[in-house]
Amino acid sequence: MKILLVHPQDHPQKWAAHKWDLIVDLGSAPESTYAQWTRGFKCPAISFQKYCRLEEDLDFIRYISGKGAFLQDAEGIHWWDLFVLFFSDQMQLIASVCRFAKSLTRDDQVFITRPCMEADLLQRLQPCSVRLLSGPSLRRGFLHYASELRALPFWELRQIFWDKYDAGFTFRRHFAKRKDSSNKDVILLPSAYVNATKTAMTFASKLPNLDFLLVTTRASGRMGSPARNVATADLAGYAWKADSAEEYRQILQMWQDLRGELALDPKTSPAVSLGLWESFPGFVKRGLKIRDAWLGVLKSEPVKGVLCCDNNPYTLLPVLLAKRKNIATVSCHHGALDWRYRIVSTYADTIIAKSEMERDYFSRVCGVPGNQIRSGAFIQGAKTPEIRAACATDAIVFFSEPYESHKARAIEIYEQVLPPLADIAIKEGRELIVKLHPFENTRRRKTLVRKTLSTEQLRVTKIMAGPLTRELLEQTWFGVTLLSTVAMECAALGIPCFMCQWLEYPHHEYGDQFRRFGIGHSLKSTAELLTIPSVIRGQIEDRRIPLSIGASLSMSEMERLFSSQDCSVLPAAI
Repeated sequence: MKILLVHPQDHPQKWAAHKWDLIVDLGSAPESTYAQWTRGFKCPAISFQKYCRLEEDLDFIRYISGKGAFLQDAEGIHWWDLFVLFFSDQMQLIASVCRFAKSLTRDDQVFITRPCMEADLLQRLQPCSVRLLSGPSLRRGFLHYASELRALPFWELRQIFWDKYDAGFTFRRHFAKRKDSSNKDVILLPSAYVNATKTAMTFASKLPNLDFLLVTTRASGRMGSPARNVATADLAGYAWKADSAEEYRQILQMWQDLRGELALDPKTSPAVSLGLWESFPGFVKRGLKIRDAWLGVLKSEPVKGVLCCDNNPYTLLPVLLAKRKNIATVSCHHGALDWRYRIVSTYADTIIAKSEMERDYFSRVCGVPGNQIRSGAFIQGAKTPEIRAACATDAIVFFSEPYESHKARAIEIYEQVLPPLADIAIKEGRELIVKLHPFENTRRRKTLVRKTLSTEQLRVTKIMAGPLTRELLEQTWFGVTLLSTVAMECAALGIPCFMCQWLEYPHHEYGDQFRRFGIGHSLKSTAELLTIPSVIRGQIEDRRIPLSIGASLSMSEMERLFSSQDCSVLPAAI
């Protein structure tokens, strides 16, 4: 068989002159795209996602993580665990490539459109002939990075510079902001990302009797106008010249031992030979400096508890350090669901489930013990949600996402969703708003929108960046998304939200969980988008508000979360 593997940045049409027996997209696209490729190339076309096996991949991640259980520092931090968490997507990719390789025979010929990790892994595994259709190009690489840099705003370029050249806060610590001196006990809020900060702020606003300290690892975690009981500071302000050279040397020696073991293991030897994990020493070197900065926070501030709203390895560090010091720790993820609790569920003493849907996901899917979960609704919506009466001026809002981070083809998604929504906007005299995720680039999305819509459709379309606001939600006639936390926020405000089920890329059973609890309306084809106005007008009774988002801990129960590590005094989640 002659098999063509297509990189997400390529299209198979460029190689249409060749005869192929199978086309495999290393990205992800709607099934209609693969049906079109199948007809055009007269051979089967599928997504590489077909080779993903979620449960097997998670077992593989746990297997790799368990290999380095002995690798820890003087503070009890298991650095290999954090590294595996940080590169979990890479670990899943390795498992998928190995699975694909097993499906090949020595007579097969595999052609890959450009250099990538999948190509490197397959060449190491060598079950058959593997060839690149285009080799590394200095010009192409330069143009790629130039395009990436040109697309980024100044603040993001600055953050990349600091992450690369001052990861340990050697320079930034001299002019970073620290909290004003005070003897009041505080709840530490570590954050690296604005959505995590928003969740932490919502939590703090419900506890006016407690004082909080928001410490951000990077500028992207900052947020203007915090609540009155929240002080803010930069982690760089707590960095100090700690001598961790000997500790680093010992960890490096343990890493060499682990590396040797991984190189002898058939399951992991291809990744070792490819050098995929050679960044571990650098990860630890940076991590030790960041760990020492968090130790500086715990030594200089009267921290009585830690609330972490993201499973980022560097914001998990204060949770791990606090547990070692018998300080109460609480986790409350900023999104609707987070699959990483399947491998990090025991890091915090208590996990807050913002909804019954999330609580069920923690317990049933992630295997978190029930006595570790507390139910507490923090969705910023009406306390008792009711059906919201739409106004004639309300807009249609498409909540976009950074699809490329999951190797999805954004142009294919936009072509399926935006034209029907724009047609509805024209017919109904409304406006179509494309609301961008914080990780999406405005300039690139504008280019995609212009490629996707006609001149008439563009007249009723607006692109909106920045954080999601209550004001925008209150002006939304209905929302459309693939799979997003915003469906929960719409439900809390009584706004109908439609989810494009046929476009969902495999993502840890999130879609199934949303449907299990009746969050949002599932659409099964692009044609169903055009039926949305009639669904809203003719089936109002179906716009039910799931009762699963209303339960909440009382203020006194939330305060007691931080009074002691012993959470047995709290009622278990229902």
